[in-house]
Amino acid sequence: MRNLLGAVGLCGLLAAVSCNSSDDVTSDPGASGGQGGGSPNGGAGGSSAGMPATGGTTPSQAGTAGTGATAGGNAGGSAGVAGELGTAGEGGSVSSDVSGTLLYGDGIPVSATAIEIGGTIVVTDSAGGFTVPDVAPQYDAYVINAPTQEVFIYSGLSTRSPTFMLYGSLPNNRTANLNGQIKGGAGFPNPTGHKLIMGADAAPYMYDLGSAAPAGPGFQFADMAWQGPATLQLNVSALQFSVNTSGLPLGYDGQANAQMTVMDGQTVGKTDGSTAATNLTLTPVTTRTLTGAISPVSDCKLTTEVYTNAGTILSDAPSTQSYSYLLPTALARDYLTIFGSCKFKLEDAESTKQAFTTAGIGSGNTLDLTLPTPPELSLPVQDATGVTSSTPFRWAAGSDPLTYTQFQTPSWTIYRIGLSSGTTFPDLSRFGIAFPKATTVTWQVTSVGVSGGTGTPEDFFATFEFPVPADSFMSFGSSETWSFTTSP
Repeated sequence: MRNLLGAVGLCGLLAAVSCNSSDDVTSDPGASGGQGGGSPNGGAGGSSAGMPATGGTTPSQAGTAGTGATAGGNAGGSAGVAGELGTAGEGGSVSSDVSGTLLYGDGIPVSATAIEIGGTIVVTDSAGGFTVPDVAPQYDAYVINAPTQEVFIYSGLSTRSPTFMLYGSLPNNRTANLNGQIKGGAGFPNPTGHKLIMGADAAPYMYDLGSAAPAGPGFQFADMAWQGPATLQLNVSALQFSVNTSGLPLGYDGQANAQMTVMDGQTVGKTDGSTAATNLTLTPVTTRTLTGAISPVSDCKLTTEVYTNAGTILSDAPSTQSYSYLLPTALARDYLTIFGSCKFKLEDAESTKQAFTTAGIGSGNTLDLTLPTPPELSLPVQDATGVTSSTPFRWAAGSDPLTYTQFQTPSWTIYRIGLSSGTTFPDLSRFGIAFPKATTVTWQVTSVGVSGGTGTPEDFFATFEFPVPADSFMSFGSSETWSFTTSP
């Protein structure tokens, strides 16, 4: 197995698994065979999953046995004896193929990379695709990210069509510059007390290719870098607004959004306005006041942020557990997101424990933010020694239903997703990763919540959707980071 992994290179920067629920195929267990009939006609039919038992035709004739479902069902009902009841058939579980895709964070397929699902190792094809046959209704998945030495372990998956997304991407092999000019709004250069934010992205994967806060009227996105096609269509956004002394918006002067094309190795447009295709004109913005409550969390520093394609509109540190911000009613082809976070404090330093919630702003004018309660570590205690591969790791659960544990060794970062308190350090010897001996390791536990979540590992997939859909949320609560030393 180690030779197989070495041969395929285990390339890729694994981050997460995302799942398109509309493509999921669920399989029901084989149903129980029916009971045999009594006198006078022997066994009566089994279920639709098992082949039905045949009824006897005379008082002395037994019915035939029902058979199990063809896809993994167990035996159906036994033959009915004349005048007696036949036995009930047993239920059976159903196995089926899991077919999915492995992609980099920018959407580029990851080929020739090993994935283990349900104990079977497969290698992705040139399009990042893979199929694992005959997988149980629930299964574990391992993806080994050799270039950055990360391991992601998903426990208890059930989707038949996962799309595994990596945190990172291939090294950028394309660069371009984009220049243009902007007009309208409050005029340019920006009047005193006004600011202009601009952003360029290539949705759905390559967000934040460029950002700028120019005084105007000229703007420039320099050295945009990406991996992929030589020609890229960008979504370029701009928003001009006035701010108070705290940096919070007082009014909006105008917005703009346009599609622009850049090519590898080229500079497109000029800042003097002579290139019509790269110029922007701000149009009026309607506004609304968004208000909301922020759930109380003790002993932490509360911050909020509102951002869009064009960039960050505001950053705030509310002194109360509520907020009120003047925001655009809507932005053409742009998202609008609010982020609330809580950084906890120790007596003499900032804590590594934190909680945050990100919500997509919809059409409503009220949006409450609920910050999660993070998990609390208990065993092994901080700076414990003599930890072995069988040592259980325990914690008090956070308020969100799904949990993942992160172990950081000198060589590897290991994530265990979907297990509860009491888990152990994973056995990765079959991948050529030995349990570290006489080594200092850190660990942290994070709870995850998403809109409509059920606490299954599939919830974790949704946390990598960006931007967060309108009227939806995702939240994370992370414990302190503790350390331990393994036995020699």
